[in-house]
Amino acid sequence: VVIDESEEPIASGHDLAALRESLRADARRVVARTAHPLERSGVMSWDFGDLPDVVTLQGEGAPVEVYPALIDDGDSVSIRLVASREEQNQLTWQGLRRLVLLQLPSPGRLLRSILGGRSGLEGALGPYSDRDEWMADCLDAAVDDLMADHPGAVRDATAFEDLLGAVRDGLADVVERIGTESATALAGLQELELAAGELPDRHVETWEDVARQVQQFVYPGFVVGVGARRLPDVTRYLAAATYRLRKVGDNPQRDRDLMARVNALEAELDQLVATLPWTRELAEVPWMLQELRVSLFAQSIGARGPISEKRVRRALDELLLPRSGDS
Repeated sequence: VVIDESEEPIASGHDLAALRESLRADARRVVARTAHPLERSGVMSWDFGDLPDVVTLQGEGAPVEVYPALIDDGDSVSIRLVASREEQNQLTWQGLRRLVLLQLPSPGRLLRSILGGRSGLEGALGPYSDRDEWMADCLDAAVDDLMADHPGAVRDATAFEDLLGAVRDGLADVVERIGTESATALAGLQELELAAGELPDRHVETWEDVARQVQQFVYPGFVVGVGARRLPDVTRYLAAATYRLRKVGDNPQRDRDLMARVNALEAELDQLVATLPWTRELAEVPWMLQELRVSLFAQSIGARGPISEKRVRRALDELLLPRSGDS
């Protein structure tokens, strides 16, 4: 049985996962055909009153709960109804970040004054097309970091003003920290690329493996993507990969054997990602695999916390166990 927030039953069946998907599909159909007065576009400030957590609409034979979300439209924000709580949470975080950014005075000037003096960055922009793209990513990540530290949901103008005040108070320090740490990571990427350029052709398989690895955590927008608190880890992973490239010639067969063992675990994770819903536990496994790579290929760099193939295997196995409420 699936119940609503008033603890009233809204659907029942033996297959809970299929039942939930059926409800989501119903919600998507209702959302697609409904023009709700709450929905609007071109929002530049919190001038729309309270944002409800859930809205009940009439579905195909039964009421359907849908979820108001803030949508990041780049130069503004819109309010839309979406079919699931997961969509609401993800989209509203991004929309709320955009709404905060729209209230900040001249964020570009702020960024250039804090980050613009970084020497040597011109040759180490990595995946970014220019300095402005990198600085914008740092700013977005700084707002994310401050939002994560802010308690409580933001669903009315008062809560939004509280959040905005916290962001304004902490922004300069957080942007500077993120700028420093991401610049260090980009310098580490440059070192890795130098090591790759010196790698003999006979080790191309190792370089291809490292290149695939690095693409998982260095890409356009990676500062927001990995999160500010992961940036020191990214720098460490790059240092470990560089160490591996410079040491592979000492024992190529060992490198191939370790690579095969890591790749097997990564292939299993890829299969689970393709079939399982996204959870915090699933999201943590890729980072465990990065720590395992540090442990196997560059012990002197140092993994963060205890890690082993057995621990990764156990984490993969636990992802297949029924979660509470799914049986």
